[in-house]
Amino acid sequence: MAYLWNPDALPQFESDSLILRIPTSGLFARISGPVVELLSQLPFSDVEAAAARWQERCGREDPEVQSASIIWHELMDLDAIREVEFDQSLNAAPEGQWIRLDSTQPHSRIHRFIDAQDFLTDDDLADVGS
Repeated sequence: MAYLWNPDALPQFESDSLILRIPTSGLFARISGPVVELLSQLPFSDVEAAAARWQERCGREDPEVQSASIIWHELMDLDAIREVEFDQSLNAAPEGQWIRLDSTQPHSRIHRFIDAQDFLTDDDLADVGS
């Protein structure tokens, strides 16, 4: 087995979040919280081993892991992450690209948006309007 991004999800990591397109609906979503650390490790062949490595690497406690698990399963249900039969070695994400957040974000969240324009922050809007 292998877990990897659906190419139609178009995942883009930012400093502390992830923006992707939900393939089943075409809507966009911002993923935030500890699950972003785990998602930055994709692709991988064993989700249990990857989750254990993430938990050890980032020092995450059980409530944070449970919160991330909920979002992980939701992303699987939305077809943003695929579980595929794959018996070749994976080109894993380099450890230097794995994200580590500060521990002030204990909960993982998914925020859905109609289009990418909803991601603009107030600062971005000021730049666009000038």
